[in-house]
Amino acid sequence: ETAEMMKEKDFAFRFEVNFGTRPLQLAVPGIGGDAEDSALEFALNAHFILGFALTDKLSIGIDAGVFRTASDTGFGERGRYDTAAPGNIRVPSTGLISLRPLSNIDRAGGPDGRSGPLDPRIGLKYNFISGQGLSVAILGNVWVPFGDDEMFLGDRSFVFEPKLAADWRPFGPLRISANAGFRFRKRTVLEAVDTSETMLNPKAVFDLGSEMVFGGGVVYELLPTLLVAAETLFVVSLPAGASWGDCELFDGTDCDDVDQEYVDPFGQMQDDRYFGDADYGDTAGYFLGGINYRLTPDTTLTASAGAGITGVRKDDFRLLAGVRWQPSPEGEKTVGRGDSDSDGVPDASDGCPDAPEDNDNFEDDDGCPERDNDKDGFDDPDDACPNEPEDRDGYQDDDGCPERDNDGDGVPDVADRCPGDKEDLDNFEDGDGCPDLDNDGDGIPDGKDQCPNEAEVVNGVDDLDGCPDAAVRTGPIYRPDKGIIDLQGKNIEFVGKTARFARGATGILDVVAGEITSSNLVVRIEVHVARSTRSNNKAVQRRAKIADKRLSNQRAQAVLRYLQRRANVDVRLVNQAQGLGSDRPRSGFAPYDSNQNRVDFVVVRQQQ
Repeated sequence: ETAEMMKEKDFAFRFEVNFGTRPLQLAVPGIGGDAEDSALEFALNAHFILGFALTDKLSIGIDAGVFRTASDTGFGERGRYDTAAPGNIRVPSTGLISLRPLSNIDRAGGPDGRSGPLDPRIGLKYNFISGQGLSVAILGNVWVPFGDDEMFLGDRSFVFEPKLAADWRPFGPLRISANAGFRFRKRTVLEAVDTSETMLNPKAVFDLGSEMVFGGGVVYELLPTLLVAAETLFVVSLPAGASWGDCELFDGTDCDDVDQEYVDPFGQMQDDRYFGDADYGDTAGYFLGGINYRLTPDTTLTASAGAGITGVRKDDFRLLAGVRWQPSPEGEKTVGRGDSDSDGVPDASDGCPDAPEDNDNFEDDDGCPERDNDKDGFDDPDDACPNEPEDRDGYQDDDGCPERDNDGDGVPDVADRCPGDKEDLDNFEDGDGCPDLDNDGDGIPDGKDQCPNEAEVVNGVDDLDGCPDAAVRTGPIYRPDKGIIDLQGKNIEFVGKTARFARGATGILDVVAGEITSSNLVVRIEVHVARSTRSNNKAVQRRAKIADKRLSNQRAQAVLRYLQRRANVDVRLVNQAQGLGSDRPRSGFAPYDSNQNRVDFVVVRQQQ
């Protein structure tokens, strides 16, 4: 939104249609594993917007809209009652509507599309800075929960958005706009269940509360009737405490406990209630580019296209089209009715009607004097290169001329990755402009490296000569006779009493992953920890065992997640992880000795 204002008692009407594909993408239980599923196939929205200027500084706007959409895979399918036994559910609902009560008037999840109203928006704008180059306004918007939240295209409560808008015109045809504000709403946690499970086990798939909103845009006037524009918008979640009102999960638990440990209906301890990679908040980003065409002095046509950049709410593609009608007084419709600054450019198309054009053969048709043609900070009389901007790279930046090759190595700065350091020209990556002091990247400078183009293999054999050397294999290896993956003296270490990997742990896990994949092993992960107390007090020992069990479970899940997600091990090979606490100490060491901390990889079977 811009900070610009209409004149007092002027009004404008805008009709806008926007179409987006796959506007909501998230992982849903029972649909496609942990992968993202599209909840809506598309969303076609039509907005009717009316603005009225109460004064030159204050205006009001109203935005009402309707939508047309169709559910997609992640939305799920509506269940059915058993006609032979009324009241009994014959087929349960699936996907995002799996927890929604059945209703014979609910068309959501059916084969047909769905239409309905959007949340209407009411806003005020007050402009408190209005100058020739800078304009700043404060805006307040309120969304009324009148729309259809059953299709996830409306909020269930009021949404409040205070925001600042600023416009800057560095020169005639260019306008730069920026917005920043907050969007306060009730926290909402969207839950779903996998209907194939034997017990109801709701999982949180989307958790949204209040947000910070910021963005920017540029508009450039190519012709008096044609403008090009681009804008970007980002929405970043605020802490959960910034949301207003109460929030409860499906089972009545407070939403603040969604990220706490709990025992699921199957008796398993879970780290939190989220499904897959779901977490609190959503950072959404959008980009649009388009044109504005002034059809008449009163009517402007707009068209733009773009897509989501990031977030659950990103579109694969978005297309917008609209028309704006703002009637103006008859006297203002006549082009060229005056030339206040006598520069030959009519006021109607003069970007600076009170400042005469300087006529220096540089943008002389916009009516504005260009004191600094190349906009490099040097006024043209003091600029040795008035039409070529200084490159501001810290090298001879006081003459107003760009230096094409600062270090004189023959590689232009635009292609030089090291513009301040000369290329060493040793027939190794000589086109990047950087001196390559260690060609093979093994940490041994080329001047001391006996094999400058072959990386040293650090294995304890002549590791300082810079040449790769063969060595006896150490580290994890599959032992068919023992039915384990033998770490051969290595150990997977963690930071303190946490489930965070210590330095070197992930390297060992990468080798384990290679053994599992290359030998096609089905493996069970078992994690043991040292007893966390030396006390003989029974109550203390009992609490310690519970804590030890929890810690070992957390570490087991950390190892499992790493192998599946980071090391890309097939989940059919590694899907069992168990924390055994401190109940099975290793012989030869005290139960509380740090040597009791270990991770075992037990081979269940080898697939053919």
